[in-house]
Amino acid sequence: PQWHRQWQQEHKCGGRKGSRFFALRSSFSVSAAPPQQAMEILMKNGRLLQGITKAAVLATCKHGVYTSSRVIEGSRVVELDLHVHRIVQSMSLVMAKAEKAEAVAPNPKACAKLQSEDDVRAVFVDHLRHALREYATRQTARPLPEMRVTHVLDWNEQSPVDPGFDVYVHVEVMPPRPKVPVAVKVARRPESRHVDVVGKDTQWYVDRKALEKQMGTANDIVMTDEEGLLLEGTQSNFYAVVADEVLMPFQPCILEGSAQKTLMDVCETEKIPLKKVPGVPLSSFRSWQGAFLTSTSRMVVGIGSMTLLNDFGSDVPKEFEVPQSPLIARLTDLVLQHTRDRSTPIDY
Repeated sequence: PQWHRQWQQEHKCGGRKGSRFFALRSSFSVSAAPPQQAMEILMKNGRLLQGITKAAVLATCKHGVYTSSRVIEGSRVVELDLHVHRIVQSMSLVMAKAEKAEAVAPNPKACAKLQSEDDVRAVFVDHLRHALREYATRQTARPLPEMRVTHVLDWNEQSPVDPGFDVYVHVEVMPPRPKVPVAVKVARRPESRHVDVVGKDTQWYVDRKALEKQMGTANDIVMTDEEGLLLEGTQSNFYAVVADEVLMPFQPCILEGSAQKTLMDVCETEKIPLKKVPGVPLSSFRSWQGAFLTSTSRMVVGIGSMTLLNDFGSDVPKEFEVPQSPLIARLTDLVLQHTRDRSTPIDY
């Protein structure tokens, strides 16, 4: 595909040169504005919003959950089922937390709908279809560029959407992949992440901002537990390569990523050894052949250096370089090649 050929060219030159189950009081509409260059749009309950940013929505939704997907070829959503499952799991955790903290019983109709993957899939696809149609009328580039689409569902009994939640969809051009290898920082995870099971709720978006203020020019901050096990990035999944085997932190307190899902499929198909571990000991860095991140926007990016924001003992230097395993370059290429196979077309 064109997007893959473009990546190969950039890599070589070393850098960048279903049926509906709910009704709206107002039907979905597409703006009558003439086509124009639009880098991003934001819709709420099927209507275009002006003057409100995605960041503002994520920061103010009290009971919101969100997920960001990759859309290729103008209409194909990568790992659609994973994003639907993430919404269902995250909303279940948010509702339970809200009920416990506020002693308010969640809306029974919303509970039933938001815990059904079939129903959530219908919401997800229906709103995505209308957002892509709106975006296509405003984006002048043809073919359409790859897009990052963020869905936010905010449980709100006063919402005009039956059965009581607001649906936001933000569409933007997919950010360019960073030049590899990237620099990352390492820090202990914040108190709010000390939970048995994690979801992707808007509170985490707010909580991680304090940590991200320390990011500087780094690509992400990889978080550890109290024992010094590397778990995940604030916006990515983390891996190490040891003895030609991919070590992948994997437990309920680590958010499963869409690019991670593709990576797992690639490793199984290509017979590349992959081992799920509770975490990767930071103290084992001398045995690494390499380390890398995956995420919706990054896909696969190798790590070139790590800088510690906390004291992890005298055995681990404050900064160190990370080797560049050839396996990471191979995985980068394979994941990009398999992306289309892991995508679902949306007709709009």
